[in-house]
Amino acid sequence: MPENSGMASAAAPAVGFLHPGEMGAALAALTRANGHRALWASAGRSAGTGVRARAAGLADCGTLPALCAQSGILVSICPPHAALELARAVAAEGYRGIYVDANAISPRHAREIAGIVAAAGAEFVDAAVVGPPPLRGRDTRLYLSGPSAAAVAACFPADRLILELVGAEPGRASAIKSFHSSMHKGSLALLFATLAAAEGAGVRAELERLFASRPATAAYLDGLDGSVRRASKSWRFAGEMDEVADALGEFGLPRGFHAAAAEIYRRLAGLRGAASEVELAAVLDSLLGERGR
Repeated sequence: MPENSGMASAAAPAVGFLHPGEMGAALAALTRANGHRALWASAGRSAGTGVRARAAGLADCGTLPALCAQSGILVSICPPHAALELARAVAAEGYRGIYVDANAISPRHAREIAGIVAAAGAEFVDAAVVGPPPLRGRDTRLYLSGPSAAAVAACFPADRLILELVGAEPGRASAIKSFHSSMHKGSLALLFATLAAAEGAGVRAELERLFASRPATAAYLDGLDGSVRRASKSWRFAGEMDEVADALGEFGLPRGFHAAAAEIYRRLAGLRGAASEVELAAVLDSLLGERGR
């Protein structure tokens, strides 16, 4: 058996997670429910990450080298800006199992990571999670592309995730995620910016009445409270919008839409962790900044 292949059992390889945030911990719990041992490495991670990992039943390998040695499959699920560095760190360990990048990155960066881990002897699978952390009754989709995509899909119970294999080429799963986020999170940034500008001009109440009066625009206000609560997670969306800009730029399309969306979300970073306490006024204040409301 090759060094750092981590294949303790060909039928049910151990699955390592880098790193078990909310989504990573939820996916790890599903692999355990499907008969796999789920692993993580606590070195350098926060106390909050440790709480999530223990709650999901992950076994702690301690360090990255130990995690690589014990994992037949490694799932990278981290903020987009860290994806390349994490892949390089895993490659430096000589990992030769299946490396799954489940980050919100552009297709170009997915292909770059594929090259990095393949050079060290690993197999690459491009993955994209669309939807909330998978719980029963939720519409969570996992897209997979790569020659070993079926082996990764087999780690998850099909009744808890909608699994789609979308081809053998790296980047295809990431493309679906990128273009979904282009509309889903790009339009949310546009809504926040529009309401902030209307507030600054003193016409927000009038604009909201206009939106509400027409079926085509009434949807902008439907679920606004939920959209505002999402602002507490906006620090994560900024990097994703940078990746979407890269994805569109690959095809000669303007990057500016989503570069601006990234800036909107960066302005909201001060709301991180506020969750249910966030109100629209705080979002507008954060966006308008020194110009005031």
